[in-house]
Amino acid sequence: MHAGDLEEALAAHSLAGLWNISPDEIPHQPTTRAVPQQWRWSDLEPLLAEAGRLIAPSGRQTTRRVPARAVCLTNSGLEGLRTTDTLCACLQHIGPGEAPPVHRHTYQAIRFVLAGHGAQTMVDGESLAMEPGDLIVTPGWSWHGHRNNSDEPAIWLDGVDLPLVVGLGVNFSEPAGDDELPARRGGQAGWTSAGVLPLTGQPVLDGDHGMLRYPWASTRQALDRLADDGADCARVAFVKPTTSASVTITFGCEMTRLAAGASTGARRETASSIVQAFRGRGEARIGEETFAWNAGDLLAIPHWTSWELRAAADAEEPAYLFTMTDRPTAGPRLLPQPRALTPSILRRSSMLTATQSRRTPRAGASRHRHSRRRAPWATSVRRGEAGRGLLRRKWTDVAMISTRLITASSWRLGSMFLASR
Repeated sequence: MHAGDLEEALAAHSLAGLWNISPDEIPHQPTTRAVPQQWRWSDLEPLLAEAGRLIAPSGRQTTRRVPARAVCLTNSGLEGLRTTDTLCACLQHIGPGEAPPVHRHTYQAIRFVLAGHGAQTMVDGESLAMEPGDLIVTPGWSWHGHRNNSDEPAIWLDGVDLPLVVGLGVNFSEPAGDDELPARRGGQAGWTSAGVLPLTGQPVLDGDHGMLRYPWASTRQALDRLADDGADCARVAFVKPTTSASVTITFGCEMTRLAAGASTGARRETASSIVQAFRGRGEARIGEETFAWNAGDLLAIPHWTSWELRAAADAEEPAYLFTMTDRPTAGPRLLPQPRALTPSILRRSSMLTATQSRRTPRAGASRHRHSRRRAPWATSVRRGEAGRGLLRRKWTDVAMISTRLITASSWRLGSMFLASR
């Protein structure tokens, strides 16, 4: 058999030789077609108001009726409803007295409230108030709906992992029927203080989320306390109180406070992010692009793209920025951890460079002593190779990652099965 005959025989059995893969298919660094992009609130607000007049998610008579009135932020470098490769951000507008249909879907979702007072989100029978700055979590396959009982529109940022779920081929939804929706175990009354776990008489399962609403008052208090301790750039992550894990199994949420003139520092990481300027103004450098941002603006940061956010130096108040990131999926446990970038590192493009130690041996210091020092962002570094930055993952880390993914997936699939019976 000749080489050509082997190729034909493999193709006949739906097989392919890896020796035919182009080097471009296995690049030496992450690649993406997503581009850095900005959406200005000054452009978005009038369009949302017009959508509120023309598009109806309820029985009110307008030009067109749809399940939800939401506008997706589509990245110019990508196809479909994608803000980054794995995340999708939408702005949802709910008018006074409106109540879109209750439903559930497989993708994870969060709501970060931007405007309006008096709206509510129902998650598995739990009613959650929605005030500006609040974060509401809607776990995948949870019954949920919205209602605006006020006399003003309510607007919030919808963050979902829809592109990821579509890529996995498991994107589907279900509308609610006429039967009464099941109420979730326990309630939100006990999830109001950090470090306090409500005792409901029910066991807390690993798949249980517990806290679904993270009020802005608590978030701001935590950030301001960090600032009082001298942090010009204060950052907090929203986590599940029961496990300290990210608010969803696929993406996380963070909040940043920047004092006037303060910066996040230049960074580059394998994760992608979507940033919403909740308060303040400043400047963002993403890749080779520079954006001047104001309150309400949104920014897309593709993965493996250097970025830095800075508050205006002449600002009278600090800036607050909300971030959703796919770091739980594409971040430190599975890929090299994010790190601050110096100008010299920004000029390099190798993934190995991004994981190597920034420290160098002092003159006269022994190579062996330096090789034993571990880089703080690496799980482990081969002895004698820290200077070359070669990363070696421990088997225990791999086992922990696999166990967590299997547990979360099994719990969710079991919930879906029981709910369908």
